[in-house]
Amino acid sequence: MGIIQKSLIVVFILFGIGVLTLVSYKPERKIKELPALNYAYAPAPSQTRKSNWDKMIGTWYGSQIVKGGGSYSWISNKTGDGNYSLETRFVLPGGEVKEKIEFGDWGAGSKIYFSIYRGDEINGKYHYNEEMGPYYVDIYNILEISEDSLKYQNVESGEVYQVKKVPDDFQMPLINRP
Repeated sequence: MGIIQKSLIVVFILFGIGVLTLVSYKPERKIKELPALNYAYAPAPSQTRKSNWDKMIGTWYGSQIVKGGGSYSWISNKTGDGNYSLETRFVLPGGEVKEKIEFGDWGAGSKIYFSIYRGDEINGKYHYNEEMGPYYVDIYNILEISEDSLKYQNVESGEVYQVKKVPDDFQMPLINRP
């Protein structure tokens, strides 16, 4: 059998409206029947995964000195449905302050934690990110976790972060100026 006999492609061009339609015909093949998929095939999350997820829900605060000077502080609020908001403050070595609020999705497993950036909140309005790709996803190894503290490491940069759980109404501390 020639290639044309195995797979026949017919092209119809409708000149009146300029539409190109492709129709493909391939000979029948026997396909092995697979069992119907249902939720019973999805593995149940481990107890550690459920525990880590529950521990991470809430509001977390962290602050650290940045290489080259300055500081970085953040408040992260994670909800049980996988959403997060992140308020960040960079104090540059010269004293300039840059603040930002972003939002997105988060999740946790037994040993990893990830966040997916979805956009920024500016002056109370949400600005959604239209793009997707590896730049907008952060993946961390969970180094230590308890009900009130979390230590995690960015898998790409190796940077280690440590946060403590705070009340939901916690505010970013005031900046001490000389």
